[in-house]
Amino acid sequence: RWMAETKISYRPHAKAPGSKSHVRYEKYSKAKTVGEALKLGSWPADWCWDYERGFIKVHGPVRDEPLDSSKITNEDETTDVD
Repeated sequence: RWMAETKISYRPHAKAPGSKSHVRYEKYSKAKTVGEALKLGSWPADWCWDYERGFIKVHGPVRDEPLDSSKITNEDETTDVD
């Protein structure tokens, strides 16, 4: 339901120094949107992990329903987030 323009905020320094994801988190946690987070090195799996643990807050907008990829007729209208 998230989109490239969905506004987000991250909890600062949420991952332990020395952990595998710490360096990446410190980069992508500066993002203000989901699209920016992806460009800064976040992976889609990170969004689920971070959201479930309260490291990320979603401020919107979000889709009312998940994107149905079988109904996409023009891939130029999608983003890397989709």
